[in-house]
Amino acid sequence: WKKRVFRNRKRFTVISAGRQCGKTFLCIFLIILYAITHRRAICWWVAPTFDPSRMAFRRCLNFLKDHGIPHRENKTELRIELLFNGSVIQFKSADREDGLRGETVDFMVVDEMGLLKRDAWQFALRGTITDTKGEEPVL
Repeated sequence: WKKRVFRNRKRFTVISAGRQCGKTFLCIFLIILYAITHRRAICWWVAPTFDPSRMAFRRCLNFLKDHGIPHRENKTELRIELLFNGSVIQFKSADREDGLRGETVDFMVVDEMGLLKRDAWQFALRGTITDTKGEEPVL
């Protein structure tokens, strides 16, 4: 199933799979790949609360460090900037909709979509990715 998701070029991809099967790692790889291959891309990882976003942030940092990818990190803002092309990966929480408005996003991973408040998707997140027609894996 991971190969199918990786090769999929559809705008929205829903990933419904069991616990501990590699969904998060795959999406970390996808968000990094997008950021590396698109200059000045704005990429978001959005989870229902900050705890899963912090976990994904740590795993993303480990991946970048393990593979020698030059970056700058801001642990307070859960933000990573790739130094060679200006792309940004930001890890966010959907518990406050106001923090999800205003930015135009090129690529977004929505973690635990089923736990998000409906309004967070419908009135905040959807609009951030509509203009760019960005890709969006949904866990």
